[in-house]
Amino acid sequence: MKRVLYVEDNEALVAIMEYRYPNLRVDWAESLEKANRKLSENDYDVILLDLNLSDSTGIKTVSAMVNRGVPVIVVTGNPSKDIAKMAAKLGAAGYIYKRGMEDVDVESKIEFAIEKHQQTRRRYSSFSFGDIEPMKRFITCPPFANSECQRREAMIV
Repeated sequence: MKRVLYVEDNEALVAIMEYRYPNLRVDWAESLEKANRKLSENDYDVILLDLNLSDSTGIKTVSAMVNRGVPVIVVTGNPSKDIAKMAAKLGAAGYIYKRGMEDVDVESKIEFAIEKHQQTRRRYSSFSFGDIEPMKRFITCPPFANSECQRREAMIV
């Protein structure tokens, strides 16, 4: 059973989510402050995040949640594709338009967001800088630089 933190100021929408998806364990936070408290006390598989809360609005809300180590799916009443793009650029793993929620398989969106998040973590956990010396030389003297730079590089190394 997936554990979901639904950060939403409308309790009725949370109740609908719990009713429609009995295979999800849904916890509710009606503000960003309460969401942060719950995140520090519990482990969640995913965060469903409304953009407009009493203590945070818009992209600031996404920015506050994406670095918590839990995939975030933005849930909003605004159908703007620009908001979806900005949320994705900030690190959100998905986007759901509230009015279309009855037509969306939220469980599939959650599974996809979790898998995407795990792939990203695997990719970056195996990332290594390796030998930093070539990078230092490149920064000091890029390949398109003139001969003066190459003389400087010889003195630095």
